[in-house]
Amino acid sequence: MPSETYASALKKIIKFTKIKFTYLAEHIGYDVSYISKWSSGAKLPSSRAIDRINTEIGVYFANSILRQEKKELFCKMFVLPADTKDLAFEITQYLNNAYRATLQTQQVHTSENRSTVRMVTGNHNISQFFSEILQKRLHTLTGEQELIIYGEFFSLYDAGFWSYLDTPTLVCSRMKIQVGLNLDRLEKNLQEVATLYMILNKYLNYDFTFYDMHDMEDACLIILKNEFVIQYAIQSSQGITLCTYTDTPVALHDIYERFCIQKLNKKALLTTLTSPWSIDSGYRSAFYATYKFFFFLTNGLEYLLPSSVFDDMMKQLPPEKFFSIERLRITWEELLNKAELHIMMPTTSLMRYLETGYIDLTDIEYKMNVDERKAHIANVLATMKKNPKITAGVINLSSKIPFYQEANLSFYSNYKTSFFKKNPQHIQNESNPFYVILAPRLHAILLNFFQQLKESSQYREYSQEELSQKYTVYTPLIEKIFSLHS
Repeated sequence: MPSETYASALKKIIKFTKIKFTYLAEHIGYDVSYISKWSSGAKLPSSRAIDRINTEIGVYFANSILRQEKKELFCKMFVLPADTKDLAFEITQYLNNAYRATLQTQQVHTSENRSTVRMVTGNHNISQFFSEILQKRLHTLTGEQELIIYGEFFSLYDAGFWSYLDTPTLVCSRMKIQVGLNLDRLEKNLQEVATLYMILNKYLNYDFTFYDMHDMEDACLIILKNEFVIQYAIQSSQGITLCTYTDTPVALHDIYERFCIQKLNKKALLTTLTSPWSIDSGYRSAFYATYKFFFFLTNGLEYLLPSSVFDDMMKQLPPEKFFSIERLRITWEELLNKAELHIMMPTTSLMRYLETGYIDLTDIEYKMNVDERKAHIANVLATMKKNPKITAGVINLSSKIPFYQEANLSFYSNYKTSFFKKNPQHIQNESNPFYVILAPRLHAILLNFFQQLKESSQYREYSQEELSQKYTVYTPLIEKIFSLHS
């Protein structure tokens, strides 16, 4: 089929099939005004949705043509082989070609002063370029955005790339970042795990997904969907030394279609979710089906809660949350008498909990009052006395610890699988609060890292007896903290 404008192509098929705008609009789920604007040329469908739109239109038109027994006439009029087997596919391709032709036409008519292709060399120029293109652009984007990077996380970190995510406010509702991760490098050097944690902890308003892309990371592409494409050259000793930039609509569409990670069937190593329980309705049961856990808690001490806190919590929560809370209560009552549980908390997080009483219980935020905090501490000590396999320790995030700044990303493991949870109080947009580790090897690396922190001179683990003694000594101070922040 010859290429023509999208409006002309769509109008031509509508005229041939005599299908009303209202029927077509209803089929693809759009208001009839959109069909009118598309066929008149007043507006183009969004590039985000064009593949789905054209596919559904193609199927709808093909079925109509076959019902009307007009296939032979259609093939003749639209210059198709008479023995065409997949009519829906041919119509979809016809519309896709017309869409691309229209984008090219629009590009020709854009301002001559607009630079759609740029090449930048030199470290200083490239730094300014990324500040201008990436940092400032992120500050203005709205809606849900997608940044696809065909490159390796640590190579980009070494080149200083992730610092360009710094922006005072992220306006977009969600920014998804998809990038490759070298597990070999991660496994060989635990310092790299600290770097990974530091970036995830720092950029809570971004949703990272890591892939094993060792076979394609040399493509060196940065794709901000519908905005721009950057191809870069990187050298281990000099960082990013060359960038080629384009925001030509046709190029953006073609490159995104070619390098869309989902279409390449790449398996994620780590991804974000609204809740790990949304992967599988049985994930929660499976996670707590074991009897050995390690928790690095930064969002309050949400475990070992007394029944009175659960009761008070349920009084303040909407009814739809009751089942979730009651299920948690029952689960932990069954586990606490026999589970092996190791809890590690940064000292800053412990102090924050004592001051505010804030906890983030799975997907429920709750602030305990002073009496509830006292009851919680008493229950922690009583439970540890009953079950000596429960240990608790604190780690001082000083400059000797790689991510010594405030921690807001908790880690939960049952020694078979694991997930991260962001502190929702530090999320300013609609980014997902959970990272689920999908690759067993990555889980093992992360767990080993947190286990190694126990060997640090900055970490101190306490038995129940030691904690009781500490609590007795520091009760006046803790009471003062409670009174100052009540």
